[in-house]
Amino acid sequence: MRTSRRIGSLAALALSVVALVQPASAAPSPSPSPSEEVPGEPRIEAWLDRPLPVNVAPGSAIEVGAMLWSGGSEAARFVGTSIFVRAHPATGDAEPTTSNARQDWRGHYVGRVEVPEGGLGSVEFGVTGTLCENDVCGPRDFIFPIAGTGPPPDAPMTSLAAAEIALPADALVAGEPIHATVRLRLNASWEPAFVPLLTTIALRAREPRGPTVATVMLRLTDASSRTFGGALSIPDSGDYVLEAAMDADGGDATRFGTSMTPIHVEPRAAGIASPAGLGDDDSLPTWLVVAMVAIAVIGGGFLIAGFRSGSRV
Repeated sequence: MRTSRRIGSLAALALSVVALVQPASAAPSPSPSPSEEVPGEPRIEAWLDRPLPVNVAPGSAIEVGAMLWSGGSEAARFVGTSIFVRAHPATGDAEPTTSNARQDWRGHYVGRVEVPEGGLGSVEFGVTGTLCENDVCGPRDFIFPIAGTGPPPDAPMTSLAAAEIALPADALVAGEPIHATVRLRLNASWEPAFVPLLTTIALRAREPRGPTVATVMLRLTDASSRTFGGALSIPDSGDYVLEAAMDADGGDATRFGTSMTPIHVEPRAAGIASPAGLGDDDSLPTWLVVAMVAIAVIGGGFLIAGFRSGSRV
C-alpha cells in the first residue's frame, strides 16, 4: 500500500508533461551527470544552452537556458507546472539560490538566478511536486539531470529554429515565378558547431487545410544567416499557405510551424501566355489575331495585284 501511494503521487506529477515526438538530427555526444531515477515518471534530461560562466561574483545574477528533452527524442512541455532553476555553491555550505524559469519556446526554459555565496558550482532545472506516504504529504523536488551542452543529440531542426519566409512586394501571379527567401533563426544561443548547417530547405504551397499544390527546394545562399533562396510557381489563382519544411512531402511532421504564411495569388491577365503554354483559355491574344488578319489581307492584295499585272502582259 505504501509503495502504491508513492508511485501514484509521483505519477500525478508526470501527467503534467506533454511529450512531442520528433525525428532525429546530428549533434554532439552527451556528457551525462548522475541523478535520482523516479519510478513511474518519464526520464527528462536538461541540455544547457552554453557552458556556465566562471569566476562570477556571489550575489550577481546570471541567465541560464536549457532544453528539456524526454526519452532522448521528445521535447518536454509542462502544463500547469512551474519549472525552477537552482544554483549550487562551488565551495562551502551556503544555501543554493532558486528562481522560476519561463518557457520561451516549446521545451526550452530560461531563468535568471543569483550566484550563491561560495561562487557558482552547478545549476539544475527541476519541478516541485508532492510526495504522499502513509497519508502524510509534503513537497518533493524532481531534478532533471544535466545531459550536456548544446541541443539534444536527436533534436530535429524544426524544434531548434524558427523559419521566416520573405516574399516580393509585388502581386503574386498564377503561373509566374515567385522569388522567395527563407531564413532560419536558432531558438537559443548555441555554438554554431552544435547545430547542423542545412544546404537545402523545402518551400511548399498548399490550399488552406488542403493538399500541397507546388513545392520547390530552396538552396542555401548565405551560410552566416542560414538564408535560403529560390523561386516557386503556383499554377492557379486563389488563397494558399506557404510553409517551410525539411522535405517536400513529410507533411506536418517536417514543417516549421512558425513559417506558415497566408498568400493570395492573382489570376493571369487575359490573353497573357503562361510559362507552360498559352493563356488561361488556350486562345490567341486579340491583338495577334487582328495583326494576322491584316497581314493576310495586305498579302492577299499584293497577290491579286500581281496576278492582274501579269495577265496584261
